[in-house]
Amino acid sequence: MPIPNAPPEVVAVGASAGGVEALKCFAAGLPPGLPYAVLVVLHMPINAPSVLARILDRSGPLPATDAVHGEPLAPGTIRVAVPNRHLLVDGDRTVLSEGPTENGQRPAINALFRSVASACGHRAIGVLLSGVLDDGTSGLAAIRSRHGTTIAQLPDEALFPAMPRNAIDAGVIDHQTSAGKMGQLLMELAERDSSQAAAEPVADVHHAGIGDKLLQSHDGEIESALRVAVGALQEKAVLARRLADQAGPGMARDRYQAIVDEAERAGDVLSERLSAGCTERRERDE
Repeated sequence: MPIPNAPPEVVAVGASAGGVEALKCFAAGLPPGLPYAVLVVLHMPINAPSVLARILDRSGPLPATDAVHGEPLAPGTIRVAVPNRHLLVDGDRTVLSEGPTENGQRPAINALFRSVASACGHRAIGVLLSGVLDDGTSGLAAIRSRHGTTIAQLPDEALFPAMPRNAIDAGVIDHQTSAGKMGQLLMELAERDSSQAAAEPVADVHHAGIGDKLLQSHDGEIESALRVAVGALQEKAVLARRLADQAGPGMARDRYQAIVDEAERAGDVLSERLSAGCTERRERDE
């Protein structure tokens, strides 16, 4: 039985190099009655045409289409990010954004994961498939900080295992399985959540004391997510700077340096917001 005003249940999927094959296996294993809306980001060149939605639509039982700005989230459907737009979630609808690139990517995996963590809380599920570097790790950390669930493709199965392996090594993964078996795992998670919801009494969140505690809890979760994001950006800047130094003069070095500059700017902005939020909370507590 649906819970009134509950956040949507979303499976956010991120893939990069080698991701098309992994996504085809993932889509093929999804059951027709999947109770989640599925959102997919595949890192792609900004100006490249995308036929991924058509590929996934043919690969499994769930209908797959390109994401549309403002479209309501619907269980049992797959919506695919389009080139040159971040795919995000606002409330119970999809958002296509021209926000800054992340690691030179738009759409970006971490942008989707962070957005779903914020909009869906504990009802968010993040899935990380084949790819390079550490994309997706900080976004999955944000999902876990809101008590969501994270899943990684088995590195030994992935064509490019770095992305799932880095997330596993960072300790932000709850489950590991093959891409083709993720549908079965998702149904098990749905059944578990349904059983827990039926067993838990409905709380009166309008009670002033409970409401204050809920607000304080969310403040702490947001602060935790910001700290994770700042740390991830700092690590990204260090890695990119090292790669720039190794690359020597040329286009590769310029690209890595651009990533350093972008990560440091984003880290500074988040650090300022984190500091301001902590100050406001201390003043409110006093």
